[in-house]
Amino acid sequence: MDDYEYERFQGDISENGFSTFSFDHGDHVLEVSINADEQVVAAKASPWRFKRRDVSSAWKRVQPFFPVPNVSAKVLFLNRRKRTYCDANWGDESQSFFPLVESGRSARYVVDGVEYWVFVSGENAMIVKRSGGWSEDLFNHLASMFSSLGLVDVPSDFALQKVILSVLEASADDPYLALDAARIIEDLGKRVEIDLDLITLSPVPFGGDLIDILASVGREAPVDALIFSASGIRDMVKLLKSYRLLKNLNLIRVMERTGSRWHPS
Repeated sequence: MDDYEYERFQGDISENGFSTFSFDHGDHVLEVSINADEQVVAAKASPWRFKRRDVSSAWKRVQPFFPVPNVSAKVLFLNRRKRTYCDANWGDESQSFFPLVESGRSARYVVDGVEYWVFVSGENAMIVKRSGGWSEDLFNHLASMFSSLGLVDVPSDFALQKVILSVLEASADDPYLALDAARIIEDLGKRVEIDLDLITLSPVPFGGDLIDILASVGREAPVDALIFSASGIRDMVKLLKSYRLLKNLNLIRVMERTGSRWHPS
């Protein structure tokens, strides 16, 4: 169990004398009830049925923020502990999909003939409607990226949302972009020192667009500011693919955490 599951387990034991867990086995769901002695007291297998139900009273909506223009990906960002969500680019009936995160693990689901990908990392979760152009390997790449989250709150972390939305928008052309994005996600909340002179003189052809992005934040800036300085998908892809190399060449150096997260004005 992760920390969230263990807290829920302890709470259920105190209240009911047992705690019930659900496991998705593809064509059916296995529900197992465990008591305080960690003994199975009940088990039931049921055919998988996705039930749309009203959960509006249990969840609070965080005002959506659209950091990438013209994004077509349908994504829900959720915090399971706080019961908060941001329905960026989702549309109607978003709350009917919230039960998909209750199992506490990453999985694939087919609802009304459409495939949805669920990613869970601690208290954070993300539901994505699969695009027809995505490869099968992309699910694992996104799961690896999402597992790299640190102490963030996904529904209200707009820099992280911008990274994820950019990755999803570009993944039909580059399914490995999610692995590149994990590097910059790990540094969210930190400051970096940028050596613009050496980047300009570097034999590696970083390109003028990337140099313009770096120059716009100066020689020292929060990583979040770097992300928001990239205006569109093309700029974001360039930044995500170059960030690891810039660090390895010591052209960007991580300095310290900011103490508080940076947001655009």
